[in-house]
Order: sequence, then structure tokens, then C-alpha cells
Amino acid sequence: LPPALLRDEEYMKNFRVYLGASEPAAYAISALECYGLEPKEFGQKVAYGVFDFGGGTTDFDFGIEYIPENRRRNFVIEQFGFNGDVLLGGENILELLAYEVYKDNLQIMRDKKIPFALPAGCTIFAGAETLVSANKDASSHMNNRILAEKLRPIWEHSEGRDKLSEAPLNVTLFSNEKIDGAFTVNVDLKINADKLDKLIEGRIREGVVNFFQSLNSAFKGSEIYPVHIFLAGNSCRSEVVKKLCDEFIDNA
Repeated sequence: LPPALLRDEEYMKNFRVYLGASEPAAYAISALECYGLEPKEFGQKVAYGVFDFGGGTTDFDFGIEYIPENRRRNFVIEQFGFNGDVLLGGENILELLAYEVYKDNLQIMRDKKIPFALPAGCTIFAGAETLVSANKDASSHMNNRILAEKLRPIWEHSEGRDKLSEAPLNVTLFSNEKIDGAFTVNVDLKINADKLDKLIEGRIREGVVNFFQSLNSAFKGSEIYPVHIFLAGNSCRSEVVKKLCDEFIDNA
């Protein structure tokens, strides 16, 4: 809390923190209001689903909003269920891309003894046991982060993406052996942007399928339709998310 608030003894006597809605549910409340989808009369129920795709995890939240009979509140949110994908996030996808590039350039990684931290949810491929490790020591972790950051334009479709596709990526990584008096080495890595795009789509597709399966379970037996789906979180800026959601809805 801000120091000025803590020093105000009179104010702090009445200061309280209460458990309210989860972050996705709070987003649903705001979104329903913003789009004018709130229930208009007593007895009407509005259903929602939130796909909250952030940097580290993706959270799902499902429920309804309605006008309470006692009218003590304007609206009440009732959660039907929640779920998520703890390994799906923008930063996690960057690590997956970095790992794929590492595998595509395995020979130079072996020659230069460049270690790499295994991303969560991945397995070590044959022949890389001495370099790839789930135990993230400083060098392997830094190599993962350095390469992931270089690949950000591919994930975000931002400036520099075309350059990565057209020419080898020159990057300085850490080695397990001292080379020319240093534990860092410059390498040129080949980047297959189309392959990485397919990897991104495949990983997000897993999350979207999981979301709609969870939605079906949450509203099973319910007659509250339609369900308004909201895409939340910075990673939902990716056009792939809306594309896959639209495909799933169209094929449902």
C-alpha cells in the first residue's frame, strides 16, 4: 500500500480488503457493461465465457449475470465454472519458439557447447541430453531468454519479422566452454518463420479446444443462451486466437 495511506491512522482504522470476483469474472462484468449486454429486467440471465490469455497462463471463467430479487445490487455474477491452461501464455510461447530454433540449429549448438533450459511442458529430444536440461542454471536460462526475446517479432508480428525470415539471426549466447577467452559466442542461426507460425497456431489451438470443452461442461444442461465469449489478456491481441475461436464456433 502507498506509504501516505499507511500513515493515515484514521483512514486505516476503516480500511478493509475483501475477496471479490476473480480477474476473468471482473473482466466479464466490465465487458458486459461496455457492450450493453447486461440483463435489462428481473428474471433475465446473461451467460458469459472469458478466455483470459496472458503472459504466463490462460484462465477460463464461465457464468451468468442477473438482477437479484432483493435489488440490493444492480447485478450479480454467478460463476458456473472455471478452468485454464497453466502453460499457455505469451512468454511461454516465446520459449517454445526458442526451443524449436535451438533444435533446428542443433549442430552449431553442439559444436559451440551451448546449453539450453527446457521450457515447461516440453521433453528433451534424443541427442540433446548433455545440453538441454530442466534444471535451469544461469547459462541455459539466459540462452533461452536471449533467443526468445530475439524471436518476439514473430510472435507479435511486429517490426523485424521479415528480417528474421530473410537472413540468419546473429546472436550472442553462453557456452559451457571458454572460447577465445570468453564463455560467450556469436552464432548465426537459421529461422523458419512459417514453421514457427504453425507451432504458435498449434499450441493456441490446444488452449482454444480446452476452453470450449470446459465451456460445454460448465453450461451442460443449462438453457441460458447465447453465451457471450470475451477474449481477454494481452496475448489475445494475436489474430490467431480470434481466428481459431471463430473456426471452432463455425464447426460446432
